[in-house]
Amino acid sequence: MFSYPKPTQITYPPFESLNPRPLHAISPPKAIPDHVRVALPRAAAQRTQAPYSERVIPGYTLSTHVFPAASPRSKCDTGPTPLFPFSDPNRKSKVTAATEQLAALRDVNAEVVYEEDWPEQPLWMVVNRFTSQRLFQGYSEPKQPRVTMTFMHANGFHKETWEEAIKAAVFSSKEFGLTVDEMWFFDSVNHGDSALLNEGRLGTIFNWQDNARDLLNFLLHYLPQSPGGILPVYLEPISTSESTHRATRGFSHRILVACGHSLGGVSTCRAALHMPQLFSDVLPIDPVIYAPFLHDAIAAASLPLVATVSRRVDWASREEAMRSLLQLSFFNKWDRKVLEAYVDHAMFDDDEGRIRLKTSGYQEAAVFAERRVAREVWELLPQMDERVELHWIMSGMSGVGEEEDMLKDIFWRRELTVWRRPVNASNIRMKGSGHLIVQTVPHSLGVGLAAYVTGKYAKNNAFISKL
Repeated sequence: MFSYPKPTQITYPPFESLNPRPLHAISPPKAIPDHVRVALPRAAAQRTQAPYSERVIPGYTLSTHVFPAASPRSKCDTGPTPLFPFSDPNRKSKVTAATEQLAALRDVNAEVVYEEDWPEQPLWMVVNRFTSQRLFQGYSEPKQPRVTMTFMHANGFHKETWEEAIKAAVFSSKEFGLTVDEMWFFDSVNHGDSALLNEGRLGTIFNWQDNARDLLNFLLHYLPQSPGGILPVYLEPISTSESTHRATRGFSHRILVACGHSLGGVSTCRAALHMPQLFSDVLPIDPVIYAPFLHDAIAAASLPLVATVSRRVDWASREEAMRSLLQLSFFNKWDRKVLEAYVDHAMFDDDEGRIRLKTSGYQEAAVFAERRVAREVWELLPQMDERVELHWIMSGMSGVGEEEDMLKDIFWRRELTVWRRPVNASNIRMKGSGHLIVQTVPHSLGVGLAAYVTGKYAKNNAFISKL
């Protein structure tokens, strides 16, 4: 593995401050009546049944849970997500209209307005928990740090996309004296199983700040006080006293290592900037954090919204979906197991007997349309509490370039981002990988995750010397 060396000096072009906005306050949780709770999607519920639940990641037991997303939410129009079937003769004009609508909502200088009232039925977040089986067996080693990890996915992906990398991480670290107690994997509100539970109530915009607030809402109000134990599908809020303690002093019984890829990396960093006391380590994986002075060039080089809105979202069968995806250069570079997980878990059987993506092209485009938070995080990074260790895991394909070459491959000067906060920071680069590290080199990523976590928290840190 290799890294971006720490520069002796960085000089940035002049830029106008965005005046980064603070995160909106999160309302305390309220009791959720049974009649507004919705059932888990059938496939997700079946996956948690033994013995399958104990085979996904060796040494861990899978359970799937639901909790309310942060409230209040950014105010916007909500309703059924637009679909654009190829059989519709007016498809082209509808795609154009939807794209223009999203582009019009992309005013990065507009003030964000929040709903005032807690909704009768909140947006839901679905999360997979992998718990060390040693905890169910009464295993305890008080002298060992109790590590909990969280994972937030990139735009267009899903919580299960991490599993191949995590298998490699578990295999790599098992002999070095550390077992992570719990790992929590999130579906953002308009992605994966969360999108299915929230269908008909998703918005026309996706505020990346809300994605960060959703992580904080979970950490403050729904992550149980101690790891292990059997939990209900619908997580209950923890005590007010415990939430207050976390908000002021962090966790008493957990060491939190938070990971996020792309969008998820931006959101995790934004959360840690707001409440650093909750985080021991933040591991951004090629996050789309870039400087304000690069905005126009990156916006011009980025994937047009129309291509995302109009992407294919349904197939006759999973077999057809796999054949179709393998013909596309975007997908055929993926690790085969990760692609199989995409076909299995990013898609569902709809009411018409077809296979459909859980995250629509429109909702994916709504995420791409938001361009402000990534630049706000870049501007704020030097202010992140130095006690939070930053370990960047970055693409191996974009090198250190001169200013005039910085966008030849549309990347955003990663070598500037990783040293934006130089204290208590490190980085590695994944050889052979572009931006989609989780999907293309999951085994290398797993080894990198294991190296970092075991190197810092295991009793025997010999793992580092064996890389």
